Parts: sequence; C-alpha cells; structure tokens
Amino acid sequence: IWDHLRWQLNFAHFSPVDQLIAECIVDGIDERGYLAISLLEVKEAVEQQLQELLRLAGSDELEELGDGTLEMAEVEVVLKRVQNFEPVGVGARNLQECLTLQLKALPEQTASRADALKLMECHELLVANDITRLMRQTQLDQDALKAALMLVKSLDPYPGSKFEDAERDQQVPDVVVRKKNN
Repeated sequence: IWDHLRWQLNFAHFSPVDQLIAECIVDGIDERGYLAISLLEVKEAVEQQLQELLRLAGSDELEELGDGTLEMAEVEVVLKRVQNFEPVGVGARNLQECLTLQLKALPEQTASRADALKLMECHELLVANDITRLMRQTQLDQDALKAALMLVKSLDPYPGSKFEDAERDQQVPDVVVRKKNN
C-alpha cells in the first residue's frame, strides 16, 4: 500500500512543505489503510524535518520551506488530500471515518447513500446494534434502514488489506532436517 500511495504522491501537486507532510502521513498508514499515528505526531515529525532542512538549506531554498513551523490546519488539509487517494478510505483514523469517506466518494444518486451517511453520524448506535434508537435518531423507516445497512456492509472496512503480500506472511525455515539412512 505504501508504494501505491507514494506513486500517487508523485502526481499530486504539493508544495515542498505539504509534500513532507504527505510523506509523513503515508509513512504513518498501517497495512489496513488506517492512519496509525496522530496528526500531532505528524506535525511534530515534519517540523523536526523542516528544522533540519533549514539548517542544511541554502538561502534560495529557505523561502520554500518557510520558518519551520506548521499549523495543525495545514496538516489536516494535506490529510484530506491523501484521503482522496486510491483506495477510497485510505488514511482514515477509524472505521467510521473510513466508511464515511467511501460513502462520500459514491455518486450522489446512489441508492441509500444519504441514509447511510446518516447512519455514520450515529455510528455508536450502529455498533451497539440499537436499531430502535437508530431509527429514531436518523428518522429512517425499517426498509430505508435495511437498505442503508446493506450499502454500509458492501463497503471495505480495511482498504489497505487488498495490498497485503500473502507470501510475506509465510515463514521460511532457517534449517531443514531430514532423516537419511537411519
């Protein structure tokens, strides 16, 4: 997944600082496709890299790097751009965000899309399987709720898992012992 995301980074037109942020975000994505580190950790890691680059940079590069500090809003904006990469839902910080990103990526005319987005707003009731309160909170009837649930179930909860290398999980022994001639 990391190679696939870095390949997409090459085509996204980021400023030098935003490129550093995006690379740090990609490095923080786990094999499921979720962002496994906090945005504060991303911000601190990028600021540390910027300080080092500023120390080593020539005067013509200083303007592109800024003063070496970042606003959290800038990190959040870059995260939103990375979350638009393929596979849809990558870079989410939790299951709710992952599924919401996938729902928002569907065409607006998709059946039950709006109802499924309502379900995501009440995800704690969905997880608790509290159908009565869920219907009351979302104001969906039983048929609409069922259709929205079917749409949510069709989504991929782990968008990075399709990039897993099955061979990587196989263990290769260091030594093989065979019995020969007693």
